[in-house]
Amino acid sequence: MDEKSITDSYHNPRGTFTRLDTSRFRYKYLDLPYHTESEDQKMDIYLPEQGGKPYPAVVYIHGGGFEMGDRKYGHIAKLTEGLEKGYACVSISYRLSMEKVFPAAVQDVRNGIRYLRKQAEEYGIDPERIGVFGESAGGNLVSLLAMNPEEEVFDANVPE
Repeated sequence: MDEKSITDSYHNPRGTFTRLDTSRFRYKYLDLPYHTESEDQKMDIYLPEQGGKPYPAVVYIHGGGFEMGDRKYGHIAKLTEGLEKGYACVSISYRLSMEKVFPAAVQDVRNGIRYLRKQAEEYGIDPERIGVFGESAGGNLVSLLAMNPEEEVFDANVPE
């Protein structure tokens, strides 16, 4: 696997994560902002080299105990295996707890999915076929995303 160490002490304070080398992916959109409050409110989109548009998408939400990690580490290598099967692969980062406390991460993930649906045509993604998974804290965020509680505290709309 083509990986290299993440040296950013904010996202990788324990020095345990590796980052996927994305240079081999031909169709990609990296560091796309879905909101403007933080550098961590970004996503990466990888598109398959074959298959017909619009692509179904698989979205990955990283773990890290809400205090570390970003969209370029963890199971992202496994996620990108979906490209060979015709899936668009998306990885979303969110504000970590030392930057903004709960429910900011929930709001960020919701806004990331909203952005993806809103911009789906531009990236050749089918907005009705988006699956989401996560590990650890990311799995928790996916659960809260799936519950879709109608509580205002969990909702911070993406600016137009």
